[in-house]
Amino acid sequence: MKTVAHRGCWSDPSNENSLASLRAAFVEGFDIETDLRLHHGRIVLSHDPVTDDASPPSLQDLLRLADEFPASSLFLNVKEDGLLPALLENKNWENKRVVFFDMSVPELVKYSRRLDRRYLATRWSDVEHEPVLVERCDWLWVDCFDSQIDFTSEKNRNLIVEKSSVFVSPQLHGRTADTFLQQIEKLEQELGREFLVCRDVPL
Repeated sequence: MKTVAHRGCWSDPSNENSLASLRAAFVEGFDIETDLRLHHGRIVLSHDPVTDDASPPSLQDLLRLADEFPASSLFLNVKEDGLLPALLENKNWENKRVVFFDMSVPELVKYSRRLDRRYLATRWSDVEHEPVLVERCDWLWVDCFDSQIDFTSEKNRNLIVEKSSVFVSPQLHGRTADTFLQQIEKLEQELGREFLVCRDVPL
């Protein structure tokens, strides 16, 4: 399985989503998950709303960095509505290995009308039993907040086979990940393919 580094590789939470943590993840050969917000008309990398005294890196900073590591993918967590016009205004993310996900359902409808499906992921979790607009997205972002999805059922197995999938480690929700990782390894062996796992990667 391949690692998607959750907000980069960092030793302290204050370093999440920093260019240094993202570069460290790229250097390790990982893909990256990071968060997008709009601040004064600029798309920035931040999980939480941005205060005026903060200066998070911009999406453009990340894209310039990603040019040095073209084999790695970017999974961009859309944290608020209203980013699409800014994304369409500056489309230098096109033809890169970029996937947008986690936006609200109304926003996903808008994204799916304007972006090719290869750029989009829909969520699937123990809470969201049926991923929405799955036919308009090439990717699944698979999360398990409290319990594991049953990957043995034919319906669920077929969904995984049809889509490219990123599985979120239970580690991100404060649970141990050993059993989960064993399940993913078993899936890889049974299906003959490699999956992506989003996890915290301390330096």
